Amino acid sequence: ELVAFTDITKHVFAWSHTYTSEQYVENQRTHSDHRLLPDERRNALHGAIAELIDAHGGTIDVYYDTLLFMARRG
Repeated sequence: ELVAFTDITKHVFAWSHTYTSEQYVENQRTHSDHRLLPDERRNALHGAIAELIDAHGGTIDVYYDTLLFMARRG
């Protein structure tokens, strides 16, 4: 049985977080596309990312959008 929804609304909450190079790399270690890389390649990538962040002030701002959808069962 298909349940229809009415009064559908979408809310977007924009926010950001500042990461140190270490925090950012640790976050990247949790991403499957990074985890699947061979150890040597992954370590080189993470080292290069950290080096780049450190060369530009030591932190990186990452911007996010969190979406909230609300609806009533029809």
